[in-house]
Amino acid sequence: MVESFKQGVLVKPYERLNQDHVKWLDQSSLDILSDPGIWCYNERAAKLFKSHGANVREETVLSKKLLQKHLPGLF
Repeated sequence: MVESFKQGVLVKPYERLNQDHVKWLDQSSLDILSDPGIWCYNERAAKLFKSHGANVREETVLSKKLLQKHLPGLF
């Protein structure tokens, strides 16, 4: 199978956005980061966020492997 490729034009992404687009993108990004927020799987990063004032909520995640090890009769 022969694939054909379209000749592209090198465009710098920021040249496609006007000032209103940049402001909207910035505000939307901040809105998403604050609500609903992000999952952070890196403990070191979470501690860093927290030390700089972020509201960090710790949660416990149980893996299937851990449950199988400690509750073998259920699996």
